[in-house]
Amino acid sequence: MEGVRAALLRRFGITEAARIGAGGESIVYGLDAARVLRVPKAGTFDVAALARQRDLLDAIDGRLPFATPRIEEIDAGHVIERRLPGRSMLALLPDLSGERRALAWANYLAAAEAVSQVAFPERDFGQVIAAPPLTAPTWRGYLEASLMRFAERNRATIAREVGEVDVLIKKALALIDGVPRDPPRALVHGDFFPGNVLLADDLSVSAVIDFSGFTLVGDPLYDVAGACVFPEMIAETTAEDVALLASEAGKRMPPQALAFYRAYFAFFSADPTLAASPYPGMHEWGVRALRALKAERRGWPAQGRP
Repeated sequence: MEGVRAALLRRFGITEAARIGAGGESIVYGLDAARVLRVPKAGTFDVAALARQRDLLDAIDGRLPFATPRIEEIDAGHVIERRLPGRSMLALLPDLSGERRALAWANYLAAAEAVSQVAFPERDFGQVIAAPPLTAPTWRGYLEASLMRFAERNRATIAREVGEVDVLIKKALALIDGVPRDPPRALVHGDFFPGNVLLADDLSVSAVIDFSGFTLVGDPLYDVAGACVFPEMIAETTAEDVALLASEAGKRMPPQALAFYRAYFAFFSADPTLAASPYPGMHEWGVRALRALKAERRGWPAQGRP
């Protein structure tokens, strides 16, 4: 794969020195001031999925108070996208402290809330880019169906590391009444965490990236919950960050809604394959969160980041 990538870089007249970042599936290189080249880490891109992603990005372009990606060229072996301003919040966090760190988190949360400014009133609730999409006529219906899908996929691991899966499902679904029954059919990023947020020099949010198979039409509180919970899974956050985000989440949604979304994310994160992902803390977090659900510890994670 490295030989293929080297040949592609030569074709575009760049070298490894142009590398500006990497995600779970691809490596990103700067082509010029306006464009980036994205190359798969292994194999090839799913061209059909990229076409669906491009359609969504075209539909939301210019409708949010920060930049979003735009796909200019799709090929199985590479993608060319618009270059976005700013630097990854994930990369900046180790160098931020005091008032500047607090400002970054405040801007990050405001951006999570702003995503829902885009609405899709004509769509069912559920997945936008994934194929075939899981959708439902009600938001709670979508959440229940997808939670059951996560639970079945990770059943063996959950049973071994936490306990009776069906009991855990029952405990999680008992919390779903805290989630809005009929929320606005809003754009939900679905993976809103510091790695997908770019900050300008003044720490304002300049761009949000990686609208993906996790992107949904659904409850705006989903992204707010994710923005507050997902940082618990990564090494760049501190116990103080976790406490701050837990406090902010409590100001923005009912406790039972946050408890449900935490359980929902835990069923997904209990996937053992995530232990080898770029964020290996996800799997450990999922197991710990399900143990907290089992024990009905509503105050978790008051003891700090797992």
